[in-house]
Amino acid sequence: MRPMEWLRDAPIKRKLLLIGLLTTAFALLFVSLILTANAIAEWRNRTVLDLTTYARVIGHNAAPAILFDDRNAAAETLSALSANPDIVDAVIYDKGGREFARFIAPRHSPAFNPPVKLGSSFFSINQMAIAEPVLFKNDTLGSIYLEVDPRGLYAAILRSIGLIFLAAFGVFLLAALLLAKLQKIIVTPILDMTGVMQHVILEQDFAARVELHGKDETGMLAGTFNVMLEYIQLRDAELGQCRVHLEEEVAQRTAELREANRLLEEDLIERKQNENKIHNLAFYDPLTQLPNRRLLMDRLNHALASGGRSVEYAALMFIDLDNFKTLNDTRGHDVGDLLLVETARRLQDCVREGDTVARLGGDEFVVMLEGLSAEVEQAATQAEAVGQKIRAALNQPCLLKDFQHHSSSSIGIGLFHGRDVTVDELLKRADMAMYEAKTSGRNALRFFDPVMQTNLETRSTLEADLRRAVSGQKEFLLYYQPQIDSSGRLIGAEALLRWQHPERGMVPPAEFITLAEESGLILPLGHWVLTTACRQLVAWAAQPETAHLTVAVNVSAKQFHLPTFVDEVLTLVDHFGVDTAKLKLEITESMLLDNVDDIIAKMTALKARGISFSMDDFGTGYSSLSYLKRLPLYQLKIDQSFVHDVLIDPNDAAIARIIVALAKTMNLAVIAEGVETEAQREFLDLNGCHTFQGYLFSKPVPVKEFEQMVGRYAQQYPAG
Repeated sequence: MRPMEWLRDAPIKRKLLLIGLLTTAFALLFVSLILTANAIAEWRNRTVLDLTTYARVIGHNAAPAILFDDRNAAAETLSALSANPDIVDAVIYDKGGREFARFIAPRHSPAFNPPVKLGSSFFSINQMAIAEPVLFKNDTLGSIYLEVDPRGLYAAILRSIGLIFLAAFGVFLLAALLLAKLQKIIVTPILDMTGVMQHVILEQDFAARVELHGKDETGMLAGTFNVMLEYIQLRDAELGQCRVHLEEEVAQRTAELREANRLLEEDLIERKQNENKIHNLAFYDPLTQLPNRRLLMDRLNHALASGGRSVEYAALMFIDLDNFKTLNDTRGHDVGDLLLVETARRLQDCVREGDTVARLGGDEFVVMLEGLSAEVEQAATQAEAVGQKIRAALNQPCLLKDFQHHSSSSIGIGLFHGRDVTVDELLKRADMAMYEAKTSGRNALRFFDPVMQTNLETRSTLEADLRRAVSGQKEFLLYYQPQIDSSGRLIGAEALLRWQHPERGMVPPAEFITLAEESGLILPLGHWVLTTACRQLVAWAAQPETAHLTVAVNVSAKQFHLPTFVDEVLTLVDHFGVDTAKLKLEITESMLLDNVDDIIAKMTALKARGISFSMDDFGTGYSSLSYLKRLPLYQLKIDQSFVHDVLIDPNDAAIARIIVALAKTMNLAVIAEGVETEAQREFLDLNGCHTFQGYLFSKPVPVKEFEQMVGRYAQQYPAG
């Protein structure tokens, strides 16, 4: 390490002591040298002065000897110098410069005498000498040379130097003591500050303070340091408060974040569950957990697409549960749901793992079989085997809650291969085959055949024409079939809808009424029929010969179940000013299978306004006496299926008599439709049915023809 680096890294007290001592040493050395030089100069001057004095005295005393050339006297004069031990050599020279007399101290070897000018002195390391003239009455007789031994000078000088350095050493020691005290005074506050700093650093104790030792610079530094510590303490206290507050905030935020994370996790879980639910709701039936229509359509499209690369056939089965609506309405929807769930399970048990079982809605299921034979006959055999297996499984009794239910199904099958048909077309084919199975007596299985396709196309065309006609309402007519009492009077009519197609002519009601029911077009059609019948009633009420007529209007179940049905009827009645006693609404027993209380409430509201109700086709549907006695009916209508064979079928005759007896018991009127022969009329009349309707009297006819018929009946059977 270089000296300057050592000095730079040395402690301050060492630096102060070293600098002080060096400064003192150099100062003392300088002073000592000056004093020594001064002592040497003084000794020399004194020696010169002494020698000069000696030389002049000796010269004065030796002048007579020189003058009288008395060498002995001169030598004797010089011998007096032996009393002075410092003078080692003394020589008297005559005027010619020749040695006249000489004194040499014992044990001194004279050296050559260097020329010394008179009145001057000579100094060298080994000798000191002067030369003075010998005068007598201002006349120079010669000269005297005196030499001194310098060892005495050196000894004096050494003694002086020793004393000087001894004094310097004493001063140096005193200076060292004073410097030690001084560095302690200077360094102690600094060390105190250093100790406090280390304490603060190690302990983080900002309350510590440096002791003040004075008001000098170190005191000011210590005071400033204390102020800084106080400021830091205050800042630390503030920071402590801030830290506590921050920790509280962090704890609160952490808790909030944890809660937020928990809520987020719950939200993510819930969102995932909701996504799964949405996915299930989007693609699966919530009741049976089977694929729904959307997923079925996707799989059908995929099957058709992949079928283009395969030679194998596939089959689509359309399955409908027979009489499911009756079960649902009589036992409740919860029981119906149990049957649907059990049906789904049985269907899945009947097919392979790769086949698809889907629920379209209600009691309609679809099964798609893939990977059948490449031969159409064998593929049909395979599909039929699965269909029969399904039909047998669904025919097995099913325990629903506390009772055993026997169910059956109607199955329609359509084969497909590649892209020869669209998905919609394929569904229509299977649906038509199922409808054919249901039409054939239910609990059956049918394959689609091209005749069904023709019927489907005809049906589609007819539905399109029907929609067009409903929007224009110019192709529909109301025909009226007279209702005759036992006396032969025409007392009213049933309004029957007819469709005059611009190309096909008169379309039979059997062809378009059912289609209107299934497509929902029955609602606008029913409103049109009711409106037209009300308008006609008002027109007839204005004519005396027709003022007594009543009009019976058929109301569909869909129309009657509308929440606004009562308001709709009353609005029309009030709008046209109809005599409500002349308006009769015909309902069917099938209406009673759904929400009977609502039906009774609507009937009661309309009856309160004078409108009467007739139960159409009574005995063919769900004839529940418990419901029948609650309905505010006016009339029962014996269905034409019983009237047709009333004379030849004892059962039909018995049913007709029972209906008449029931009507009388419940104080209801009774009318028979489909009366075609006089014998039928007589039988019914004899058994208590006195109002008739049928081809015996007239087929349904347009309004003009009906009005003419009214005139003829009025002439043939005048009132009174």
